[in-house]
Amino acid sequence: MFQEFLNWLYKMVFGIGIKSLVSILGLALVAGAAICMNKFTVFPGWRALCPTVGAALIIQAGPQSYINRFILSRTWLVWIGLISYPLYLWHWPLLAFAHMNMVEMPLQGERLIAVLLSFILAWVSSRFVETPIRYSKNLSVTAWMLLAVSLIVGGGGAIIYVLQGVPGRFPDGESGFPTQIMAMMDPAFGGDVHAEWRHHKCFLGKSDSADMFANSCLESRKPLVFLWGDSHAAALYPGFRELQRSLDFGLVQRTASVCPPTVNWDNPQNGFCREINEKTLDLLEKVQPNILLIEAQWVSGGYDLAPFFSLLEQVKGKFSGRIVVLGSPPLWKQSVPKNVIEYYRRFRHFPPKYSDYGALKARETMQMDARLKFEVRRRGAEFISMYEKMCNESGCRMRVGESASDVTSFDQGHLSPAGAKVFVKEIALDLFKGLAPRT
Repeated sequence: MFQEFLNWLYKMVFGIGIKSLVSILGLALVAGAAICMNKFTVFPGWRALCPTVGAALIIQAGPQSYINRFILSRTWLVWIGLISYPLYLWHWPLLAFAHMNMVEMPLQGERLIAVLLSFILAWVSSRFVETPIRYSKNLSVTAWMLLAVSLIVGGGGAIIYVLQGVPGRFPDGESGFPTQIMAMMDPAFGGDVHAEWRHHKCFLGKSDSADMFANSCLESRKPLVFLWGDSHAAALYPGFRELQRSLDFGLVQRTASVCPPTVNWDNPQNGFCREINEKTLDLLEKVQPNILLIEAQWVSGGYDLAPFFSLLEQVKGKFSGRIVVLGSPPLWKQSVPKNVIEYYRRFRHFPPKYSDYGALKARETMQMDARLKFEVRRRGAEFISMYEKMCNESGCRMRVGESASDVTSFDQGHLSPAGAKVFVKEIALDLFKGLAPRT
């Protein structure tokens, strides 16, 4: 067996040559990148070296190497190579427009049609645009024509950018709605929500240590609510701040980016998470709040639930107040403002308050709620489903008011200040049983 391997290795090295081995290695790197990389892969980064170095090795190996001579020299592969650049230019806008038109990810068949169409358009571009220009007999005229076309296209794009889109692309509809749609297209729409969450004070970033929590994050009056969790917990703060206008209670906010309440768990996305949770647990034992309210993105956060369940068991021995765990909020395939915009573009009227248009992972959210409910109650805590509070048979709440801009979220899941105010008001009776209104 070993002798056979040596014979094979000898033939590989001396039979087909070093260049062929280089070309095989290059092809392996390209194929490996295509197979191993997925939507969770951080890219570009160092992983970009795999396909680029692989391609460079294949080219360096030359036309006489095994891969280049017997595989890449096939007529149909050479044809793809000749149209590769226009194919690269066409495929992405076709797939992007398909996604924009449907909001949801196009079906596999629809994506296949877009790719096939990009092949046709690439061949047309290569045959009737690229080839005539490349082999033109009057290069000076061609160069001036290309310059003129570039200036026209670039100038047109600049004008459209200044006008914030082509005027009149939205038909006249309900009073003021197109204006609101235009406002939602502004990248600054929604303002600085991190400021609303008290960023770098009571909501720490990934590079903030536990010592950066401000004194203003700790109130003392009773009854006292202790808000603990990740950015989704921080998004609830505007709702509690609003509720304090009508109910007399204190609030502690200990929230940090991608840092769910856990014990003995290191989060690779936030190096300070363990320290933050340890010091938060000590503070919890010291201040003895009436209500510990825990919230995190349990569905798509990628968190390990076992350290969280361990935390619940530890907390029960440290204070006698109520422990209330909130489930994950509804998720959307793209930001809620984009959902509203796409809904209007598609149906030419205002989206309903409750809708499943663009909803994401609804089944997974309900399954996670069921698991959390069982595990949390088994450990003596209470559970409130955000999904049940914000969704009904028609879908999930996309907006809280009559205006198009009254969206429940500015991204794919974090509650907007308006959404937080409505949600916190809805759970107030569950949290503050018997608490008299502020006079």
